[in-house]
Amino acid sequence: MKQPYIIAEAGFNHDGDMDQACRMIEEAAKAGADAIKFQSFRAEDLCTRTSEHYQLIKKGEISRDNHRMLIECASRCGIDFLSTPYGQESADLLDELGVGAFKVASMDLTNIPFLAHLAAKDKKIYLSTGMSLICEIDQAVSVLIENGAREIVLLHCISNYPAAPEDLNLLILETLRKIWKLPVGYSDHSLGIYSALAATALGAEVVEKHFTLDKNLPGPDHKIAADPADLSLLVKGCREIAKCLGAGVISPARADRANATVFRRGIYAARKIEAGEILQMDMLKFIRPADTLSPGDVKFILGRKARKTIEEDTPVRPEFF
Repeated sequence: MKQPYIIAEAGFNHDGDMDQACRMIEEAAKAGADAIKFQSFRAEDLCTRTSEHYQLIKKGEISRDNHRMLIECASRCGIDFLSTPYGQESADLLDELGVGAFKVASMDLTNIPFLAHLAAKDKKIYLSTGMSLICEIDQAVSVLIENGAREIVLLHCISNYPAAPEDLNLLILETLRKIWKLPVGYSDHSLGIYSALAATALGAEVVEKHFTLDKNLPGPDHKIAADPADLSLLVKGCREIAKCLGAGVISPARADRANATVFRRGIYAARKIEAGEILQMDMLKFIRPADTLSPGDVKFILGRKARKTIEEDTPVRPEFF
């Protein structure tokens, strides 16, 4: 299996501070993540001005110039810059700035006009499926394909903050893969890194994890996020697990095949067998190392006459009979 593409989800854990956002990019790159993802929006695209959340959301807006600055910072650090657009204007901005893929938030999976707009941009789309039913996912995938999307990755997600382990249902990854025949990944909202590691073991090609510089910072997402130390462990764990999974092919080229001769058993004389004796089971023993005959071949030599004397502990071979 190829290594999963690991996305550090900065979201708006930068708290509106672009210096903090740049430090997040630097730390995510040091931890080994492949990409860091922000959110591109105008507060007006998400809620009414009278909403209790409006001011908090407004604080997380990133200007056009700051988008450019963060993209340049990511480029210097050798990490991909991604963002979730929350409106057509934000999607157009990301497109103009050359961002290579769109992440669609779970809340927009049923936003059909928006999906059609994104698909027409001909970029890879990471489609988060939190809160969704099969019929809703199917409609979203169909709209994306019909409007020009050629690369779609379905991200399994449980949109609770935090998501409890018993609610994660990671086997949905295989369900998504079977139904839509598309690459699948996992957007993690649980505490810790275990579910991300498990998702990798189940074949997730993309792993997204909320990221923060400090879990004790004020704000709704910091406490459920991975800090730099957590992210480093997650990256190393996912990479190692991916190596362990391999390609699932049993072949003569398997790494341990050469040990078969050393570790498997051959057929040996349990005592001295005189020439002319008829071979019986009690004259034999099955010990290492393997030789010409394996224990399964004993049926071909039992009852046959020895053509020569076979000394004790000598491998028994077909030409001796």
